[in-house]
Amino acid sequence: AATPQTRQRVAVAWIVVALLMIGIALIAWWQFDRVGTSQFASLRSAELLHDGRPREPEALAWYRDGLRALEQADDISARELLKKSLNREPSAVATQAALAEALAKSGDRNQALQLARSAVKGSSALPRVEQLRIAAFEAELDYRLPDAIAKWQAVSELDPGDLGSALRLAAVQISAGETKAADATLAVIDPLSPSLVDPSRVALLRARLETSRGDQRARLAQAELASRDAKSDAQRIAAWLEQAWAHALVGEREAAEALMK
Repeated sequence: AATPQTRQRVAVAWIVVALLMIGIALIAWWQFDRVGTSQFASLRSAELLHDGRPREPEALAWYRDGLRALEQADDISARELLKKSLNREPSAVATQAALAEALAKSGDRNQALQLARSAVKGSSALPRVEQLRIAAFEAELDYRLPDAIAKWQAVSELDPGDLGSALRLAAVQISAGETKAADATLAVIDPLSPSLVDPSRVALLRARLETSRGDQRARLAQAELASRDAKSDAQRIAAWLEQAWAHALVGEREAAEALMK
């Protein structure tokens, strides 16, 4: 029969083995999460929420592919992929938000607003900054621009390194006619490295800002920068349209027609 000392040593040994197994599992999970996050870094600025993503691997893959399609302005593929992901994991708030954005960009505002409101309710367990992000987006869809601006500003204060939210703040400020505030927001982003922020996206916002000021020459200059730095066909087309409008409004019809071709 085992002595009390032997039983104690066996129990300690099992505890040590269990802790080692837990440690190995945590290290493996951390490595997997770190690799996945680094591969996803290029899409982070396009992502509305940074938490509440799908946990099921296939749902997560569809979610990320949907964001890539959304970034490339492929709204049809984005909706299909994000719907598949949401069907697999209906509680994923980040997927709800991304699908709402895809629906809004394709013109289905009512369904987008309904889904955004559902995401707002589902975000109660997420960190405060994530709750503010989805609430700001929902306010945008509902045309409550002052409310959206206040919430995006709160996000910037809580997470100053989130450049995607800063770009969204600038976009809403421009839509609301707050040109000085938008200029100040973009001034913080302008000096940053292109590896941190998409220069074409910033230039397109600058072109919109100059449009609201009525400065078509400055709009044209920013649109040309956006075209030069474009990383996708969607950005390139958006930049060409800005250039064409600027040329047309200053009376340069031939240049505008050439761009439209």
